[in-house]
Amino acid sequence: MDLSHSPVDELAQLRRKIAELRVRESMLEAAFLQTRETGVFHGYRANVRIERSLQDVFDITKLPAQIVDDPHFQSTRVITSVRIEPRLDVPLNLVRTPPHDAPATARHQEAIDHIHDAKRPLISART
Repeated sequence: MDLSHSPVDELAQLRRKIAELRVRESMLEAAFLQTRETGVFHGYRANVRIERSLQDVFDITKLPAQIVDDPHFQSTRVITSVRIEPRLDVPLNLVRTPPHDAPATARHQEAIDHIHDAKRPLISART
């Protein structure tokens, strides 16, 4: 039973699962693309359609250097990223020791109340 109920840990777990799903997605897509066929592949609950088309794209490498390097044609924007970093500074303790004198239902309710405490913010900046 996983007793870590931190939104940080939940986000890390979700990203790990998403990464696994993306690997599987890439493998399946590659299998369809290796057939070099276009058209529809039929499944029981869905279909896969492979189409090929041409698209014009803007190629900045073909611009003269005096335009590419001119600050007049450049802009700055703020980029915010959310990264997951492992915590190596504290040991991971996932075992919660309930009080032995309380009945099991009270111990479970106490754990539930702790997890869903409305006074506690869901996410905090604590490290």
